[in-house]
Amino acid sequence: MKKNENTAVEFENVSKSYKIKGFLKNKEIRAIDDISFKINTGEIVGLLGLNGAGKTTIIKLICGLIFSDSGKVSV
Repeated sequence: MKKNENTAVEFENVSKSYKIKGFLKNKEIRAIDDISFKINTGEIVGLLGLNGAGKTTIIKLICGLIFSDSGKVSV
């Protein structure tokens, strides 16, 4: 995707995993896997999904509170 002056947010092949430490074994949860989208200036966007679908992870990535494991986030 090409970013232009109208692009407010852009995700390019973004993935993010979380490591969960347990008593006997460690586990890795893939919150989002290789997602790409673009939001243009002035657009109204809704983010819907089931529990654990990655909605909060996407918002945290947009706000810069966390960083992706791979891909590019542009704001």
